Amino acid sequence: MNRETIKKNIFFGLILGLFILLPYMASAELNTSLFSPASGNKTSEQEIVISGQPAKLIHYESNLSQRDILDFYYNSLTNQGWKVTKENRESGLIAFAKDNDSANIMVMNIPQRGKNDILITLIEDCPSCQGQEQALKPEEPEVDVVGEDLVSAPRYPGSLRILFLKTEIPAGITVIYKTQAGKEKILDFYVQKMAEGGWQEKNRMSMGDLKADPRFSALSSQLSKNIDADAETILYAKGNKTLMLSVMKSPQGSGTLITVKANE
Repeated sequence: MNRETIKKNIFFGLILGLFILLPYMASAELNTSLFSPASGNKTSEQEIVISGQPAKLIHYESNLSQRDILDFYYNSLTNQGWKVTKENRESGLIAFAKDNDSANIMVMNIPQRGKNDILITLIEDCPSCQGQEQALKPEEPEVDVVGEDLVSAPRYPGSLRILFLKTEIPAGITVIYKTQAGKEKILDFYVQKMAEGGWQEKNRMSMGDLKADPRFSALSSQLSKNIDADAETILYAKGNKTLMLSVMKSPQGSGTLITVKANE
């Protein structure tokens, strides 16, 4: 794996970390064709599991501008009775609710590609999400959410598991923990433990490094409104396995978030 591929994997790993933190969940029962953009191609639609709940994640690419895409969804969904519960156009985010269902849309502006990525999730039968900003900022759990810890990486002592995500394509598990420990202390813990487990550090990158790369600067600036500017990510490898570790300040208040993503 060359350096450019590593950098791309780390970058989109940060995007995934932010995206699932919101959290975005979907249901196979909802009519997903309703959310097809006016101009765009569906690149993937997959079943996932978030904290024990079956979900669906949909990805589109579109040649429309970020503004036009957001306008399309705003007009299309509000005309069909959906209400806007959260809107942050600078970050490319809009959340909607209708009855007990909610829809979250994230548009990522990537001018170097000439296309924009659209990530859409839906959550069905969620009364607590109706008409509230909780669609994008849920209450953090007080105990571990349903799920499991990774076999390939240790859990930081005293941390709380706040999200568990399992995907089939590509196969992998993502776990997010929260702790009051500082970033440097957490990184020191994992550097030691991963080395003891036979993992090799392949690359290390911060949000600042990504912003300095002209190919990613526009999107990283967009995401940095939600991701800690000092967020740091390490990519590990062991045989044919890879593991990505990200550490950043919680966007929802005090504490530090630890995201571990592995193909196990």
